[in-house]
Amino acid sequence: MSLPVPRHSSAPSDEARLIERLGAGDEAALDTIVRAHSAALVAYATIITGSNESAEEVVQDVLFEIWRRRDQLIITASLRLYLYGAVRNRAINASQRARRRRRLQETAEREAVTQADIERPIEGEMRVRAEEIDAAVRRAIDLLPSRCRAAYAYRWYHGLTYAEIADRLGIAVKTVEGQITAALKVLRKRLARMR
Repeated sequence: MSLPVPRHSSAPSDEARLIERLGAGDEAALDTIVRAHSAALVAYATIITGSNESAEEVVQDVLFEIWRRRDQLIITASLRLYLYGAVRNRAINASQRARRRRRLQETAEREAVTQADIERPIEGEMRVRAEEIDAAVRRAIDLLPSRCRAAYAYRWYHGLTYAEIADRLGIAVKTVEGQITAALKVLRKRLARMR
């Protein structure tokens, strides 16, 4: 159940009835308000935002909000003044947000160039470092005892499970576990200096 919309006694009686109908959820009342005021409100908001598209969005937002809050709406002066005040506030906020967005975008574009210049050498350094580590790991694997090397190579290069390695090498799964554990100990020691 909708509550009656409080209004100031200076509101004209036709307008007061329109506001009352709106508060009661009468869509025709909203349609009357839209037809009577939206074009002038868009023109007003365009002056503030500098964009007809933003202005239309502002007015739609204000009208939607009025409809959404229709049973809580308090209009102390005329409906026209209320609408213009709501549009003005929302248009100013929209303009400020748009300016902040533009500044952030300009800053991001400036920093993107700078960031790319910084990242390019870092990526190159990281790639070189990764290649160095990979080469060191391969050298360390090559230096493992033959059974450890075979088991670990199947695990490292081919991603085989312990059972698959055991099957390939013709040894028990527990033996594979032992060989890989031993290989890991040796590799940790040899690669400790790479950190």
